[in-house]
Amino acid sequence: MRCTNCNKSFCYGCGKPLSAIHTSEQCRRDSEKLAEKLDKVDSIEELVRKLKLGACKQHPCPSCHQITYKLGNNNHVFCGACRVHHCAQCRKVVRKSSEHFGPRGCKQHTVEPEVAKNRLKKNDDSQSESL
Repeated sequence: MRCTNCNKSFCYGCGKPLSAIHTSEQCRRDSEKLAEKLDKVDSIEELVRKLKLGACKQHPCPSCHQITYKLGNNNHVFCGACRVHHCAQCRKVVRKSSEHFGPRGCKQHTVEPEVAKNRLKKNDDSQSESL
């Protein structure tokens, strides 16, 4: 884009002058990378918030015994340390989720009783505050 006053080229995305090191394409890629980083930061902050509320339950990996967390109500847990998938209900390694979870196996989605109790208590507290 060109400035109508000085006739110099500038980046439409950020307003900086265009140069060999700063192009519109480079600016677009940089803004996409920044957006990805911000999404990761938001995800990490959400995980920390859930851990503080007790919404994530610890489950040791059956392979390496590293602590992993069950997020939400999904019983299919992944260990980032040894790259093994395992079940939060029976603590067994899961090779094929379609064979492990199902009518004859473990339930893939369950809510932990403590988490459900915390949610009910939190909802009761928020309702009493609004009164």
